[in-house]
Amino acid sequence: MTTWNQFATAFLEHYGVGTITDFQTALSHLQQATSVNDFILAFTKLSYRAYGWTEVQLSPIFLGGLKPEIRHDVLFMEPRTLATAQRLARLYESKLDDIKASRSTFLVPNSSPSTGNQEVLSKTQFRQLSSRDHRERRAQGLCFSCDEKWSRSHVCKKPIMAILASPLSGSW
Repeated sequence: MTTWNQFATAFLEHYGVGTITDFQTALSHLQQATSVNDFILAFTKLSYRAYGWTEVQLSPIFLGGLKPEIRHDVLFMEPRTLATAQRLARLYESKLDDIKASRSTFLVPNSSPSTGNQEVLSKTQFRQLSSRDHRERRAQGLCFSCDEKWSRSHVCKKPIMAILASPLSGSW
């Protein structure tokens, strides 16, 4: 009498769909490319075919396949089960989506601003300095916002609007 696992293994090997080793390899190399839900779906499909792997073995493989910006937060919470890791990954993805959405609405002007806003926007000049530009301006003793010499008492003649961006905003 054969077990279900023996039957499934023989069936998959006979019909060329892939061996258990193929599924285990694919599972261990799976990386999140789109949403967490899509990754969980692909991970679950492969994990059902990787017979013999326990949840203890699957959890680190799941965590290793997440995008770094999600993986770090999930790992920080030290999930004890695969289901908890998946739930946390969904939560952190949602958090990142909210952060990105709030930043994009802050940085992108309204599509139909009032005439007063149009005038302000047309006069506003945006400047983004690279790390190299920062180093050069510091070495030359120049203000980061205008082209004058900087000192502790320096005040730019033209008012500036500074927007600080983090790596999450996608502008780096």
